Amino acid sequence: MRRRLQPGLRHRRSAILRGGHGRDGDAGKAAMTLGTQEAAGLFARTAMRGSVAALVLSGSIYAAFGADLSKEYTECLNSMTTNVQLEECSKQEIDRQEKSLTEAWKETYATMKKISERAAQTLLDEQRAWVKFKDAACLFFLSGDFDREGVVLRFGVCRAPIIAQRVEALKALMQDLSSGP
Repeated sequence: MRRRLQPGLRHRRSAILRGGHGRDGDAGKAAMTLGTQEAAGLFARTAMRGSVAALVLSGSIYAAFGADLSKEYTECLNSMTTNVQLEECSKQEIDRQEKSLTEAWKETYATMKKISERAAQTLLDEQRAWVKFKDAACLFFLSGDFDREGVVLRFGVCRAPIIAQRVEALKALMQDLSSGP
């Protein structure tokens, strides 16, 4: 089932897919007007069509999600052409982000525990709630309503930044904790 874009956004979407910049003259600005989920799908389809995925995925789309993903992910998307290969790129990026999350969590929790058992327990409760959110996030792309593209690219482009944002939050907390309670 295909969703229809609002009439004013069709021009930007088609211009971006052709490699142009839409009416605004700026692909990133045009992507932001599409909304994060539509932009994710738009740029994923653009990458699948052989456009410069490195430019798209290292700039505009990640800005929409507010998280940095790995250089390896962009390189993987640039070098792969089949759905199976592209899906593997997303799985690998999610695994990389999960590994970073585990490392950041262990360090942050251990540091918090040294400061206060009560604060550490609160942080643990927060992390458990966040994990429930993360595990539920983006599953709609796996529902079958977004064609194969939803599984291949949109799910990874949705899930990986969520994990990356949490890693950034934990690292920021660690930085704050290192300056003292």
